[in-house]
Amino acid sequence: MNKARALHECLFSKEGQDECGDVNVYISSKRPDWITGKQIMEQLQKGDDGQMEGSITNALFEEWIVQQQYNTTDKAILPVEFANIELGVKIGEKGRLAEFNEDEALKQFAPLVTGKELLKKKLIMIPHNTDKHYTLYVLNKYTSSIDILDSLNYRNRDRKNTWKTHHKDHPELIKRMRALMKKHYGEAELRANGEPNWSRISETPNRVCVPKQQGTQCGHFMVQFAKYWNDIDLIKDDEDFDQRNVDAKWKPEFLFTAIFGETNQVKCEDLPGRIKEFKPETSKFFYTNKDETKRDKRRSSSPYPKHSHYFQHTTEASNLFHLVMSDSWQEEYKNKTIFRRIRRDSESTQLTGAQLKEVFGPRPAQTNIPHHMEKRVLDDIAEI
Repeated sequence: MNKARALHECLFSKEGQDECGDVNVYISSKRPDWITGKQIMEQLQKGDDGQMEGSITNALFEEWIVQQQYNTTDKAILPVEFANIELGVKIGEKGRLAEFNEDEALKQFAPLVTGKELLKKKLIMIPHNTDKHYTLYVLNKYTSSIDILDSLNYRNRDRKNTWKTHHKDHPELIKRMRALMKKHYGEAELRANGEPNWSRISETPNRVCVPKQQGTQCGHFMVQFAKYWNDIDLIKDDEDFDQRNVDAKWKPEFLFTAIFGETNQVKCEDLPGRIKEFKPETSKFFYTNKDETKRDKRRSSSPYPKHSHYFQHTTEASNLFHLVMSDSWQEEYKNKTIFRRIRRDSESTQLTGAQLKEVFGPRPAQTNIPHHMEKRVLDDIAEI
């Protein structure tokens, strides 16, 4: 990360822009995309003004897939322009959907999904860009749901632009996707692979509770959602989405990945100016997740993909655990409600201090906690 930050500072210096501003620092090996130093500066500059565009976004997606990072073996991440070209999503301020010509859309469908193996993937991710705002739509085969991840805080906007109005066309959008998949693969192939009926499911989307942007970084957030969404939650804590990290960590990482990744056709020796000095020792600069090697074994016992991410507060959690288990704390709080959660089915779960100890403490020979209550508590925690 230190080298990525140094590269970011170098490229954004006057010297860096003089050397690289009008020069291609990235050329995609997958599509006719290229990025100049000036374009990178505009999209990855610090502060609220930088709005990431499709070229860098696609570069990141392609690099993750090539290096098989962030569980891309489970995911099919479609190009940023897919929804606009194939599904008729308008980019402009007024948004909405254009008229749909299935035959014309089908001609471009194959080139855009080639190599994506949509029927084999459990999460089909569709970047959605309309009204100058990026969101992420996910066809989730694990839960048979349409997940919508949107970083905009609609509470801070006028009442005319709400989450429902912004996403009101999603049923039609998903129906178009289903129609194209049916024409491309055939109904028999869809059934043989257990493809859900997305048209029916689209009527009740899953509005995912995600961290919110503060500025105009919806593109940056959308990329991070595609990286960390594992079908039931984001595998990063909220503090990882702190606004300070957008400038301090995300943008340097995005820049470094695009320039020095395997999919960049601009070789290191051809990079302009000093930026070639920041070349990593290997283009495999993502570290393999040790738990990924056990994925298939775990999958046999769980329907959900597992990810290894590190809980940063182990010391505080241990101290809290010992406090809750202590006699003095139990004496004071054993009959008071400590945990309460309203479930999606409108029922609620609540636990007193004594019940918390029974659920999470050392298991005695006899316990008064019913098994279904314990399972519900653990399910609730999984949803938080």
